[in-house]
Amino acid sequence: MEKNLDEPLCICVPLLENVLAAGGDGATNDDFTSISTVPVPSYVTKHRNINQIVSIQVMGDSMEPMLYDGGLVVIDKSEVSIRDGKVYVFRQDGMLRVKRLVLISGGVLIKSQNPAYNSETLQFKIAPIFKS
Repeated sequence: MEKNLDEPLCICVPLLENVLAAGGDGATNDDFTSISTVPVPSYVTKHRNINQIVSIQVMGDSMEPMLYDGGLVVIDKSEVSIRDGKVYVFRQDGMLRVKRLVLISGGVLIKSQNPAYNSETLQFKIAPIFKS
C-alpha cells in the first residue's frame, strides 16, 4: 500500500472546553467554547468535513472499558441520523450523554458499555411527511 507523504499524520480539532459528555445520567453543558485543540489521527477525520469535527471530554465510568472517565471523544457534528448499535453523544433533557443507541420498535434503547449500568428505553412516534 502506497502512503501519501503529503498527508499529515494528525489533524488538530477543537476541544470544547467546559463540555462533558457523561456516561451515567448526563452532564449539563451550555458553554460550547473552544479555547484549545487536540491532535487526532488523520484517518479518524478522513472523508469527513473537518469543520464539523470537535472533541469533548467523557465524564463517568458507564462506557468503560470502551471510553474512560476523563478521556476524549471525537464528534462529527454533521452526523445526525442514528445508525443502529453505534455510539453517540446526544442531548437528552438538557444533558449531554455518550451512549450506544440501539433501534427498537417504537424507540431507541440507550445502552451503557459497563454492565453495572441499566439500559434505558426512549419511546417516540415517527409521523410520516407527505410531499405535496
